[in-house]
Amino acid sequence: MNKIQDVTVVVPIRNSGETGNSEGPRPFAGRGSVEKMSLLHWKLEQLLEVFKPTSVLVSSNWDLALDVAADYGVRAVRRPEHLAQSDAGFEQVIKHCAGLVETSHIAWSPATLPFMGPSEIRDAIASYMLLDSVDKESGTVAASEERAYFFMGGHPLNFPVGKDHVRTQDIQPMVKLNWAFSIRPTEIVKATSYMFAEAPNFFLIDKLANFHLSDELDFKIAQALAGLFEQRLNS
Repeated sequence: MNKIQDVTVVVPIRNSGETGNSEGPRPFAGRGSVEKMSLLHWKLEQLLEVFKPTSVLVSSNWDLALDVAADYGVRAVRRPEHLAQSDAGFEQVIKHCAGLVETSHIAWSPATLPFMGPSEIRDAIASYMLLDSVDKESGTVAASEERAYFFMGGHPLNFPVGKDHVRTQDIQPMVKLNWAFSIRPTEIVKATSYMFAEAPNFFLIDKLANFHLSDELDFKIAQALAGLFEQRLNS
């Protein structure tokens, strides 16, 4: 079997209003065959360059999002309302989605991370498939390295304070993940209700690919970055 054919990728979306409803059918940018595309259109156009339609599953409580999914011929599954509320446990949502998957591996790729392109998704899957069965159980998650000065609990995490100050370019990088793409054996996800273990395998991507929309300002920044992403795809 083609290894990608043994993966189902879930695109989770809920109509909560917490991110300005930017996940679903709100005009975002033009790409491909659809004008004024939403983030969901954008995400599905990318994923369908990697996966066949039956391997893409949109989980949502939003009629408009489910209609977009149906238009693309992917699996459109209505999420129970209790799993679309802000107080719903994330692990419950993951477990519910994993229960809909019949392939050996499940991937997770939210629409609010629009800039991880098809080639990077293919490479992430290939990297994961090369792992032995034990390492696969920990899952693979896309992440970027961030060189910045981080504090936690009032203490520096990755740099000394005082005379031993280090420059930004010499600082110990931290690993930042935003759920751009993750993949793990389906049975492990069903058992653990999570997409990766405490010590996952990282697939490193750059800051653009790891850009996450969480509010209205992020949405406007992403619209400005869309052209840069298109240039990368066409280069």
